[in-house]
Amino acid sequence: MGFEGVRLREDESSGDFLSTQQEKVQHPVACVFHVLFRSLAIIIYLTCGLFFDSFIISFVIILLLHSADFWTVKNVTGRLLVGLRWWNEVLENGKNEWYFESRPKNERYLISASESTIFWTALITAPALWLFFLFATFFSFQFKWMMVVLLGLSLTGSNLYGYARCKVGAKQSLSGAAAQFLGKQVINAKVAEMNSNSSET
Repeated sequence: MGFEGVRLREDESSGDFLSTQQEKVQHPVACVFHVLFRSLAIIIYLTCGLFFDSFIISFVIILLLHSADFWTVKNVTGRLLVGLRWWNEVLENGKNEWYFESRPKNERYLISASESTIFWTALITAPALWLFFLFATFFSFQFKWMMVVLLGLSLTGSNLYGYARCKVGAKQSLSGAAAQFLGKQVINAKVAEMNSNSSET
C-alpha cells in the first residue's frame, strides 16, 4: 500500500476525499482495535476498585492499555481507516520536526466513510472523557488518580493533536493558525481605532 509524504494543507482534508460509495467497513479488525484498548482503559479506570485493591496494579494495567492504544492508533488504524499517519522527531538542535503521510490522490477513494466516522469519533471522545475525569479527580481531591488521568489525557491527546495537524495541514501548524488569527484581530482593532480617531477629528 503506497503512501507519500505530503503537506495536507495544500490538498483537501481527509474528510473531503471520502467516496460516498465506500460506506462498508473494510477493516473490521482495525476498527475493533481502534476502539478496544482505549475503551478498556476507561472501563478499568472506572471499575478497578471493584477488582483490584492495589493502585499499582491498576496503574500498570491502564498504562499497558494506553501504550498499546497509542501505538495502534498512531501506526496502524490511522493509516488503514483514514489514510493518514504522523510522527515526530527531535532534531540535534532540540527542535521538533513533524512528518505527515497520506494516501496518494489516486487511492483516496478507497477510504470508507463509515471507518472514518469510527476513527474520528473514538479519537475525539477518549481525550474528552479523560479531560472530564481530570476535573472530577481534582474537585474530589483524588490526587493519586490524577496521575493516571493525566497519562490517559496525554497519550490520547497526542494522537488527537497529531491527526488534527494532518487534517488542518502540515504547512500551517495549529499554533501558527492561532497566531495568524490573533494577528488579524490586532490589525482589525488598530484599523478600527484609527477610523474612530479620524472620524472624531
